[in-house]
Amino acid sequence: GPHFQAGRQISIIIKGGLISSKRNGEYLFREREISSGDVEWLESESPNDTFERGNEGKEAIEYVLVTIK
Repeated sequence: GPHFQAGRQISIIIKGGLISSKRNGEYLFREREISSGDVEWLESESPNDTFERGNEGKEAIEYVLVTIK
């Protein structure tokens, strides 16, 4: 569901699939393919923004989210 994106995080994809992402209800991208082994840097969002990311496929997506202090 909608949440604040804390940022300074690395997302490591263990098992890929199709994802969509929204900021404040507006799509940033739809049904983007992510692959096993992909690594993504997540910047922080404004405290006033809400962020959503969802699985668009039928199979589970597995990832590790690491917050950098």
